[in-house]
Amino acid sequence: MQNETVTNPPNLANQVDGLRRSIPFRHRILLLGASIRWAAQSASRHYRVVGMDLFGDQDTREACHQFRQISLQEQSDRGQLQRATEQFARQENAFPLRVGGLPPEPKISLRQTESLARQFGFSFPETYSAEELLTPQNHHLQSAVRQQPSRWLFKRADSSGGLGVQTLKSIDIDRPPSDAFLQRRVDGRSYGLVAFSADSSVRLLGLTRSTHVRIGALPFVYAGSRSISLEQYPDLGRMQSLAHAVAETRQLHGLFNLDFIRDRHDRWWLLEVNERPSASCEVIEKIAQPGRRPNNSASLMSLHIAAQPTIREHINVGPSPDGFPTLSNDRNPSPAQIVKRIVYSTRCGHVYLSRLQSIETAMRRETNGDSSKIQIADRPAEGSPIRRGHPIATLLIASTESSRDIASRIKTLTRAVQSCVAPNGSS
Repeated sequence: MQNETVTNPPNLANQVDGLRRSIPFRHRILLLGASIRWAAQSASRHYRVVGMDLFGDQDTREACHQFRQISLQEQSDRGQLQRATEQFARQENAFPLRVGGLPPEPKISLRQTESLARQFGFSFPETYSAEELLTPQNHHLQSAVRQQPSRWLFKRADSSGGLGVQTLKSIDIDRPPSDAFLQRRVDGRSYGLVAFSADSSVRLLGLTRSTHVRIGALPFVYAGSRSISLEQYPDLGRMQSLAHAVAETRQLHGLFNLDFIRDRHDRWWLLEVNERPSASCEVIEKIAQPGRRPNNSASLMSLHIAAQPTIREHINVGPSPDGFPTLSNDRNPSPAQIVKRIVYSTRCGHVYLSRLQSIETAMRRETNGDSSKIQIADRPAEGSPIRRGHPIATLLIASTESSRDIASRIKTLTRAVQSCVAPNGSS
């Protein structure tokens, strides 16, 4: 079965080859991250892309002119990964650009984040560094944490996607990791705000609802995003001011993301700032696609690349951000709800792409006419090994149906994707 992806139609290879001939490339862009599939597909509309990531899924390789998978040794040794990246960049005459998911992740300090949040009327969770927690004057805090362990979380500073968030059950409070911090848990709905900074101005491009799942001891692993109606938007003026202050404080260029929680009292809490393109950018990009001609499709990564000062000095940059829809309460570029859902494996085994035929059957059965488009991304090669809790593939859905119907479809298709994993010892 040959599956489409939302941002990578079956004839993308021909489209990209034609684009390469028509654009006078001087250099290539090397995208580096834990998973670069969406970023590579988006950037390849205007740039020649080479890539490095942990998975090397089929559609990632198809979107890259050259690809190199990051080894286990390079993943565990930052110095080795840095040398491998530099060598690959020289070999391909490419400018390296990180897209997230691999340490070190640039981070604004906790206290700076808290200060900016409160300055613009947002709440910030009670937070302590490991050093602050262990000081004698905070002995009362240690006692309070032990009395209500379910209300506190340990978060590693140098992580992303919820992979560094743990409950106290798996952490020794007397010997917490030095790079971790303690944060009071805030219950509510999670949101991600995508913003773009260039030439001293900041634009809000979209807000999405975030989905998280529990995997083992990790209670908040990122599992996708979906678009929301404009009626669910908060005060955009405050968010605009906050995003501008963050970009100015950190001298950010291009795409960045702010994570929020909205509690049951309608208070908005700023959790963290991600100084890079986020996984939710794919949803925001898809919202802007309807009505655009194929050769002028929205490409957030092209905008991000064009905003980097070191790149702009040396290569012909891509499109201007002026052509990308601005977030507003006046209109919604896409009438459909856009959903991105990462499906994680429930067991160890091997992924067999041939079993995706059952997903195709499920798609046809579950899709109601032209109201929904359901596609598969991050497709592993036939027989690829997989561990429990690791991602199998990604569902990408555009639908005008009700949220309840979409949720039911996601549940059905998630089980279908998970059925593609054969336990060890079978085929």
